[in-house]
Amino acid sequence: MARIDRNDYHEVFLSTENEVTAYEFAEQDKRYFYLGMRKLVYHAARYPASSYSWQETVFSDAAQSRLSHGIRMFQNGYSDPAWGVTDFNPEKSIRIRGKSPDLVKELKTSGGPAVYLWIYQNLGNTAELKLRDVDVEEP
Repeated sequence: MARIDRNDYHEVFLSTENEVTAYEFAEQDKRYFYLGMRKLVYHAARYPASSYSWQETVFSDAAQSRLSHGIRMFQNGYSDPAWGVTDFNPEKSIRIRGKSPDLVKELKTSGGPAVYLWIYQNLGNTAELKLRDVDVEEP
């Protein structure tokens, strides 16, 4: 469905019914090693949409991305990818640190409207990401 490829770090995204799973791999000597995964479930009935603003939701998704990254074991400095899901096209609506997403993929859902996976290839050090770094023009 989508992937991030950065030198010897790779993240592969798969979409199933109402969830996106990202698998992380390291590449060394043309061999791949599994680092871990992150799963994001959307349209969960127990999480009311009104409990968080879109700014808080996008910030949370981007900040959560950094927790699963094995990328720092393989690169000098900080160049963290980040990703999340919205129920509106984020191509021109979301800005993190002044940047639009590098990739947006529309995902079909089971029995509902489409959602959108957004991916940033490099947001710098996401450990230092603040809520004020995220701008969302709400639909």
